[in-house]
Parts: sequence; structure tokens; C-alpha cells
Amino acid sequence: MFELLCEITFVVDIWFSWHVQESPASMELYDQKLRSVYKKERMVWDILAAIPFYDLVSLFSYIKWLKLLRCIKILNILNYLDELNRRGVANDVKRFWHVWLLYLLMMYWTACAYLAVATMAGFGTQWDSWLPSEELNISDPQNPSATQLSRRFLRGLFFATTMFVKKGYNPDPDTASLYAFHIAISFTGLIVMSFVIGELASLFISFIGLEVGFRKNHIAVELYMARLRVSEHIRSRTYAFMTSLWSSHAGVNYEELLEEMPQHIRAACVLHVSKKPLEWFVMKVVTPVCWEGDESIDALTLSVANCLQFETYPRDENVVTEGSIVRAMYFVIKGHLTMRSRSLMHRPLGLRDGSYFGERGLLGCTISAYTVRTARACDLLSLSSEAFAQVLQKHSFTRLALKLCERAYKHLKEQHITTCSKRDMEEHWGAALLLILQEIKSCHLSAEEAASATEKNGTGKPPIVGDLNATFTAVSSFLPVEPVADLKKEAPATETQILPEQESSEDIATAATEEIEETSNIIKELGGIPANMGEMFDALNTARTCFEAFAPLLHILLATDPLDWKASFWVCAPRGINHSEGQTASVSIESVPKSAHCNQSGPLPTKQAAPVEQ
Repeated sequence: MFELLCEITFVVDIWFSWHVQESPASMELYDQKLRSVYKKERMVWDILAAIPFYDLVSLFSYIKWLKLLRCIKILNILNYLDELNRRGVANDVKRFWHVWLLYLLMMYWTACAYLAVATMAGFGTQWDSWLPSEELNISDPQNPSATQLSRRFLRGLFFATTMFVKKGYNPDPDTASLYAFHIAISFTGLIVMSFVIGELASLFISFIGLEVGFRKNHIAVELYMARLRVSEHIRSRTYAFMTSLWSSHAGVNYEELLEEMPQHIRAACVLHVSKKPLEWFVMKVVTPVCWEGDESIDALTLSVANCLQFETYPRDENVVTEGSIVRAMYFVIKGHLTMRSRSLMHRPLGLRDGSYFGERGLLGCTISAYTVRTARACDLLSLSSEAFAQVLQKHSFTRLALKLCERAYKHLKEQHITTCSKRDMEEHWGAALLLILQEIKSCHLSAEEAASATEKNGTGKPPIVGDLNATFTAVSSFLPVEPVADLKKEAPATETQILPEQESSEDIATAATEEIEETSNIIKELGGIPANMGEMFDALNTARTCFEAFAPLLHILLATDPLDWKASFWVCAPRGINHSEGQTASVSIESVPKSAHCNQSGPLPTKQAAPVEQ
């Protein structure tokens, strides 16, 4: 029954290996076609092992040694072990157990061969002979006792151990054939033992190789610092960093490891470790201004993940220092940090896994108002301002959001807003954003109407967005119209006289035309309006909703707090110009003569920048 089961197993193995087909997943693991490799290397040995030569020859003669042809299948065991290790990451541990498996398997086969030779040559009559004692001979093969089987196995295993380890008493054989078998087994045991020792030694060296390499680098750093004669404080910080790098990551630079991976695999790994803080950041900043669906949000999230860089910090190290220029924001994936500010916070704020910081003023190169310090070793993912700007410019809906914020800021600067509270600034920002949205909506609707009219007339040429400036007048709702009405009432008969009101009306018309052209240029630069903009126009129909949607992006875009009028819109006036004139004229420090600076007794007039709130 056992022999029949072996025959069936061998035939099924041949059929399976012959019908193996390649797939996209297998192409990542195998360089050659599986079927071709099987036909060249293993198919002949599998066929020889599967053919029942013993059963065919037994019809004419009785040759037991033909059963050993099935042992040819042993040649495939290394291929099977390679397949088990192919998809594994912890190859050292698996390799260790596979080496021990092969070693014990060879010892078992040697014990079986020893008992087979003893069965054919006859058992010994003395207990200290080379052949096993007669007591181990099974008189009834159909009903052997458990004691006899155990003693036979131990006797054969003892012989194999003495052949492999070369330790233990082993008497001399009695005949020449037994001498030949003894020499062959001794040579095989020597080779197997050498192979096992070499494999275990290489595994041990591989296991400690990372630690040895890290220790060599540590010694090199210590010698370099000793040669430079750095302070003891820098020495202690360097030692803390090296210790933290080994204890937390076993000296592995994860950023270099991620760089070697394919782009999609690296992005998947980064998304997995930064899922919580990155999703929270995207939901807070990007989702309110995206109306193209979840696919666009997922695409932007993937773009951000591709730009994240892995950084590790030991305890008591500053990640961001108050007064330094903000160049990156950080996502916390492991560790604990504290955030402090001398001017904005009375007590420190804790940051844990899933938090992010440093986004305020990221695109405006602002001055950090906070100091973020590690309370214990931390793993962070950093997003630089340059990379984040590239990500925002890559997607149409974020490009539109940036253009809206820039236009709204420019509009508020031109309005010369007087001092006001944060609540009033929210209303001003909302009104400005709503105005720009209405401009884009009107321009978009005019383009659609003109396109539909063109299709009806059959001209075949759609209108250009820039040609619609004459029909677009939404910007006039935010411009003063009283001087124009007064001009019509008080205009004198003389045509050559030009009044200030006429100049003002001309400036208003020119400003309106410039606003229209700028709005048209925005649509041209974007390559058209993003998808589902109708839903955006319907939802953002008030100043309040507009500000709530764009407020997180404004805090990232501007170098100062957008709600702080003094920091973002107020400019100091030089001596001789009162406060209201300074606001109206928008005088900056570059336009003030040097003599005005020299005559002042106080500090130089500069733009004041209030600390950015986190």
C-alpha cells in the first residue's frame, strides 16, 4: 500500500510540474519560465523515480536493489527548500532549521542503510562486534515489538553518529565488503558534517554581521569626534543617537531600504505606517476643497506618500526649533514629543502616534513659533515644502485652490483693510474667496453658453475664455460705484477738463478689466475647470462656508496667521506719515528714503510678523 501511494505521489508531482503556468505574480519571483526549467533540470530524474522498475523486473527475477531507484527523488529536495525560502523574509532562521533537517535526514538514512547491510550480511554473535547483535533481529516481521524497533533505531542512529561526528567506539568490520561500506559512509559523513559546520558558521556570521558593521561605524564616529576635539555635549548627543538607532532599528537605515524598493511597494509601505496621521491631514486640508470624488483624494494621498522621508530622532533632541525657518512638516508614527512656545503657550503640548506638526506656514517659509522636542526616541516621516508644493501643483483641484487663495490674498491687500479683529478677518477672507468663486463661476457659465450657442449656429469654433471678458462683470460688485453716479450729475460742459472723479471711474474700469483677465488666465492655466465644480459652487455659496473650506490651506500657504491683521496686512509708516496714510499708501520699508531711517530715534519701520498659531 505504501509503495502504491509513493507511485501515485510521484506521478501527480510530474503532472503538476508539467502544467505550471506563469502569472504576473510569478514573474516578480522567477527569472526563467518554470516549465522550461523543470524540463531541463528535474523531469528526467522524476520520471526515473516514478517508473516501477522493481515491479516490472520482479515478473522475471527478484532484485530488491531496484527499489533504491525511487531515492533519485532526493535530488529535488534542495529545490523544494528553495521554494519554501523564496517568499520568506527571515531566511536566516529558516535556513538554520533546513540545515538541521537535512543533517538529521542524512543520519536517519545512514542508520537505515546500516540495518539493511546487517540484515543481508547477518547479525553479529557478540555485543561488541561491528554488526548489530542478534537480539535486534526481528523474528516475526509481520508483528514486531515496539522494544525491538526502538533498539534497532537507536543502534543504527549510534552508528550514524559515530560516522558523522567521529566520536564513540566503533569496532572493525569483519569482511571486505563491510570495510568498503564503512569507508564510504565515513567519507559521506565527513562531507555532510563539513557542510553543516560551514552553513551554521555562515548563518552566525550573517546574523552578527549587522551588529559588527554598526559597531565599526560607531568606532569610526568616535575616532572622528576625538580627532576634531568636539565638546562633551556633542559627544553625548551623538552617543545617544547611535544607541537609539541600534536599540530601535538594529542599525538599519530604513530610508535607504525604502529607496531600493520599487515605487509602488515603497508607497504601500509608507501608507501603511503613516495611515492615521496622513489620513487626518488630508481630511482636514484637502477634502474640503476637493469635489472630484474619493479617487482624486486617494491619488493625492499617494503622491504625498511618495514624497515622505523617514527620519529617526533619539530622546531630548529638537525636531523643530523656535525661531528657525519652517522647511518641512512631520508625521509621528512612533514615539512621544512635546511642543513648547515662549509666546503662545503657557504649558507644553504632547504629540503621540498619529499626530502631525509643522504645517503652519509650510509654503510661506515662515519662522517657527514653536519648539518640538522628543520626549523619547521617535520615528517620523517628513514632508518638505518643495515636495508638498509639487504635489499641490500636480492635481487640478489643488491648483485651483491655490489660485483662489492667492487671488483672495491679493484682493484683500488691495482693499487696504483697517485694523479689525479675527472674527472680522474671517468675514473678509470669506467674502474675498466667495468673490473669486463667483468670478470663476460666471466665466465658466459664459463659456458654456457661448459654446452651446456656437454649436447651434454651426460655426464649429468654440469661444476662447479670454474673449468672454466683455460679458463678465461680477467683479463690479466689490468696487465702489458712487463716484461714477456723481460724475454723471456734476459733469461740466467743458470736454477738456478732467475731474478726479473721471480718473477714478477709469481706474475702476481698468481694475475690473484686469480682474476679468486674471480670472480668465487662471482658467487657462488650469486647462479648464475641474470636474464637479457645480457642486462646489452650490455648496460654497456663503462667505462663512468659503472660509471654512479654505482656512487650513490658507494657514499652510501664508507665512503669517491669515486672521492676524497686524501680521498679514498692516505696514508701518515712516515718520511724517500718519497711521491711516500709511495703510492707504501701503508704504513698505524698501520705499522709505534712507534719510527717513536716519532721522528716526526708534527702531526701523518693518513689517511685523506675529507668531503663527499651531
